Amino acid sequence: MILDTNALSAVADDDSSAVRLFREATSIELPVIVLGEYRFGIAHSRRRNEYEKWLDELMASTRILSVDEETSGLYAQVRAELKKAGQPIPSNGSADGSTWETQPAAGEESSEGRAKR
Repeated sequence: MILDTNALSAVADDDSSAVRLFREATSIELPVIVLGEYRFGIAHSRRRNEYEKWLDELMASTRILSVDEETSGLYAQVRAELKKAGQPIPSNGSADGSTWETQPAAGEESSEGRAKR
């Protein structure tokens, strides 16, 4: 099972649906970008130590997926197919190089609509 940041946060926060799916998975994989987003989020959490300990335990049995040239091509293909089907996914950035935070990681305050550079 490949987790996105929202799913990782849901498991960390003991969401029953997410935990059930997580426990049923034969393997857990995290894209390196998701790991970075999550670590950023917990760095600002009141529960930082708890989340860091949980993440360390998770990492012992998790495969980290790196981003390479092949990944970028697959991403572009999937994104184009979704756009053509009328179900586009939002861009993670804008033309001026800023990115938009829309979903907080576990324990992070919401920053919806706030540009980050």
